[in-house]
Amino acid sequence: MAPRKGTAQRTWWRIAVLLLLLVLAACGGEKGEKPLTEADLKKAREYFERGNALASQGAAKAEEAVRAYKEAIKINPKFAEAYNALGLVQRGRQQFTEARRSFAKAIEINPQYAEAYKNLGFAYYVDGILDKAIENYQKAIEIDPDYGEAYYYLGKAYVGQGKLAEARKFIRKAKELGFTPKF
Repeated sequence: MAPRKGTAQRTWWRIAVLLLLLVLAACGGEKGEKPLTEADLKKAREYFERGNALASQGAAKAEEAVRAYKEAIKINPKFAEAYNALGLVQRGRQQFTEARRSFAKAIEINPQYAEAYKNLGFAYYVDGILDKAIENYQKAIEIDPDYGEAYYYLGKAYVGQGKLAEARKFIRKAKELGFTPKF
């Protein structure tokens, strides 16, 4: 039986598509990103830990902490914890828009990152964007039902909306879970 007309051409196209997919896979990562080596991950972690050490020293070292976190992110663009930590320093510097971007990026990288949702909620809360704050606190609680701090701040957001019965419920739940705010 003779091959059908066009069979060889279809086979050639299939091979070409497969080769293209193999070449793209060999390039690694999205948008031509090179795969991270163990040395890259270690270096990013070192910058992250340096940022944490600097951030713990307060406002005087905040700019250095920001640089360290950004360096960690430059090395490892998928470092959700570094974005979250960067957002905390930005929030401490009253840079709430930048902080929200950093927390959102951490969540984009790791959609199960309850702490980043809580932090994003707080960044909305301090700007008076209570609906968004509540939404993010609820997401943090959905991910981690024992997250006392998220319950507490959810209650505070409801206080801001004048929904005191709701607020009491969540603040009590935070207390049941052992969370006590530090003032």
